[in-house]
Amino acid sequence: MKKRLLTILFALTAMLCCIFGLSACGKDEPKKEKDEIAFTTLLLNEDNAYTKEVSNDTTEFSFVDEIKRFGNANFVVSSDKYGSQTYLMKIVPLQIGDNEFYILESVNEEVVSVYKVVVRRRPMYTVAFDTDGGTSVESQRVEENGFAVKPAQNPTWNDFTTFTGWDFDFTTPITEDITIKADWVTSEECFTADGGTITGVSELFDRNSKKLYIPYTINGVTITEIGDEAFLNCSSLTSVIIPNGVTSIGGSAFQSCNNLTSVVIPNSVTSIGSAAFAYCSSLTSVVIPNSVTSIGGSAFQNCSSLTSVVIPDSVISIGAWAFSGCSSLTSVVIPDSVRSIGSSAFYNCGSLTSVIIGDSVTIIGYFAFYNCSNLTIYCEAESAPSGWDSDWNSWSCPVVWGYKENE
Repeated sequence: MKKRLLTILFALTAMLCCIFGLSACGKDEPKKEKDEIAFTTLLLNEDNAYTKEVSNDTTEFSFVDEIKRFGNANFVVSSDKYGSQTYLMKIVPLQIGDNEFYILESVNEEVVSVYKVVVRRRPMYTVAFDTDGGTSVESQRVEENGFAVKPAQNPTWNDFTTFTGWDFDFTTPITEDITIKADWVTSEECFTADGGTITGVSELFDRNSKKLYIPYTINGVTITEIGDEAFLNCSSLTSVIIPNGVTSIGGSAFQSCNNLTSVVIPNSVTSIGSAAFAYCSSLTSVVIPNSVTSIGGSAFQNCSSLTSVVIPDSVISIGAWAFSGCSSLTSVVIPDSVRSIGSSAFYNCGSLTSVIIGDSVTIIGYFAFYNCSNLTIYCEAESAPSGWDSDWNSWSCPVVWGYKENE
């Protein structure tokens, strides 16, 4: 009887455990599924938007497989956060670039969350190849963040110019339309030389060349100087690269190269001769290396497109008429190393508004800033340098003199 009562009691206990969900029943009751949605591949960015990038070939995007539903959760896809413009099939069209949508999450038909989603259809960019006069190379169309392919065949020019590569790292992702330029080296045979001085170009030189690479050596002799008038009136040139080792650029060496836009002057150059770059009317900027000690008279005269020039601390003197007629030049800093500024050095620089003169300048030549009608000059010296006439009317030079330390 006692054993029977224990059996009945055990049965009743088990029944009560099952009724009230106690673990003594022998197994747990399944947990209720949470009401929510989850994104499969979309990533949350720092702007709290879910994003995804797709290829340019992708013209539509489906949220059916992208979003998983749990419990009583549901969702709609809308073009606005209010759900007024929904996509019934949950498949959206994609334009090139960023496409913005909103996911409205609901539970039992009540909206509980709104998620911003940006699907980017990658644009295509054009990669062009500028051979600078050589044989043409076909352009490429590359998807955003893709990579341009180095052309299988190198361009050619003539028997006296050698292709050395492209000025681009082909492991760099493409994020915009770009033009990749070819680099060339001009043969020694295209130049004439006297020892280590280049004196000019030979009959083999292509007068239509746009880019000039001056060789390090000619006939085994290291080039240290560019002679007077060596490249005078080479009007087709757009860029010049002077090799390291050249110490001086002669007078009128590049005078009247009126299409020249850029020049690379190496750190070995110590002097720039008179009228070396005079009348290079397309030259927009010049960086004079920290090795140059003197800038010759008229060195950059009438470089009318020159908007900026960097004069290093190594320069001691600026010659007469050195920057005269540089009508686009707006400001100049003359470092403490400079001791003299030649006559008419900045004559007729009508756009100049500011010149800062270092404290070592002792001589400023007459008419150095003549006809610079908008100019204010600041000097770091304690008093005006000799040659500076205090009677502005006699100079017809409407400048204002001041001391930088007091400004």
